[in-house]
Amino acid sequence: MTPRTHDLTAAIRALSRGGVAPSYQELAAALNLASRACVHRLVRQAEREGLVERLPGRARTLRLAEPAVANVRHLADAALADLQRRIGDELDRRRSLTGIRTNREQS
Repeated sequence: MTPRTHDLTAAIRALSRGGVAPSYQELAAALNLASRACVHRLVRQAEREGLVERLPGRARTLRLAEPAVANVRHLADAALADLQRRIGDELDRRRSLTGIRTNREQS
């Protein structure tokens, strides 16, 4: 977690009232950011890190992700990357056994 995403999560926690998330304008003011676009980029980064969740296209749906959910996402991403690597290795092994050349080998 970067210092900016930490500040974002703290601001969301502090500014949320009665289950209603703060607006991007309120977050921009709280974080001393120049525009809502800066907040949007920061929110997208926090989403990729699994720190916040939102419903795209809907106002004020930003919320902090549960730590367990963020951890599961991280584990799922790692498992997917491992599975993709293993599948690629198996495909390469089978190609070498059958003599099929890949596009990289042909050029």
